[in-house]
Amino acid sequence: MGIYFEEIEDPLKELLLKYELDQTSYTLRDYNNKEAAIMRGRQISAITIATESDFAHYSDAVKQYCNAVVFPFFDTYHRIEPLNKFIKKTPEDDLTYHIGGEFQLKKMVTLKLCNDPQYLDYVEYVRQKFESIKNPDNGKYIPLLNAYHELAEKLEKGLD
Repeated sequence: MGIYFEEIEDPLKELLLKYELDQTSYTLRDYNNKEAAIMRGRQISAITIATESDFAHYSDAVKQYCNAVVFPFFDTYHRIEPLNKFIKKTPEDDLTYHIGGEFQLKKMVTLKLCNDPQYLDYVEYVRQKFESIKNPDNGKYIPLLNAYHELAEKLEKGLD
C-alpha cells in the first residue's frame, strides 16, 4: 500500500525520464503494519464466497483490514508535513524501503516544500554522497548526479 504526493512527484517526472532513473510511482509505502497487513490479507484471501453469509464474513474481514491497516496509514500521511517528520527520523539506509524510486531526490523536494531548516545541509550531504560514489569507468551514478544538480537548481529557483 502506498501514497502518492503530486507536489513531490511532479517536479521529478521529467528529470527521472531524462536521466532514465527509477520512476517508481509512489511517494511512501507502508511497512509499519506489515505483519498485520499480511495476516489480514491472508484471512481475506481464504474466504470463499458462496452464500450471502460468506459475503458478509468477507465484507467484515475487508472492513477490519481497512480499519487496522489502510485508514491509519492514510490518516497519518494525508499531508506532506507528517511525511517530512517520518523521513527525518528514519535512518537514510532504511528510506529506500519506504520511499519509492530515487528517495534522496524525493527527500530533497519534501524538505524544500516544508521549508525545513535541514534542507541545505541535506542538499550538501546528497551532493557529497553522489560525488563519492560516481564511477567514471562505467558511468553508473553519473545520471543520478546530473539529476541531482538539475533538481537542486530547480529547487533553488523555486517550484512552479
